[in-house]
Amino acid sequence: MPDPVRSPAPGPRGPGAGRPPTWAGTLPVVVAAFATHMVVDLATDWPALVRWGLALGAGLVAGAIGVSAWTAAQRRRGDAADRGR
Repeated sequence: MPDPVRSPAPGPRGPGAGRPPTWAGTLPVVVAAFATHMVVDLATDWPALVRWGLALGAGLVAGAIGVSAWTAAQRRRGDAADRGR
């Protein structure tokens, strides 16, 4: 008996189909910014603007890493699904 034709699993549709979920970008930003601010605040006597500037920079870097990791995982998942056909 021939194998039934497998249809690909439906992927996300709509205007936000290629965008990462909110947690992939926001959670790393919040955690890294808070942690950086706390460490710099406890370890130095720098002005608040410097502490917040460092925290913002660390948060943005962490957010970029989180989004790129999510994108790479989605790409790997898509490649694995293509190989399974």
